Amino acid sequence: MLRPLGEKLCGFTHGTIQCPHLSMADAVVAGYFIPKGSHVLLSRVGLGRNPRIWEEPLRFNQSGI
Repeated sequence: MLRPLGEKLCGFTHGTIQCPHLSMADAVVAGYFIPKGSHVLLSRVGLGRNPRIWEEPLRFNQSGI
């Protein structure tokens, strides 16, 4: 069930930025310090097309659907 959803979110999103989130604690992400209370936005396209996570980030893989 999660695999089709993962494929959907991989690179075929309806928006490029998700709703903002508020950090609940100080954190370091990829070497960047994010203080508690910061507004955080993520690029869904950037996450879905990251070749370090997805084997073929620009290919829609229907296997397992």
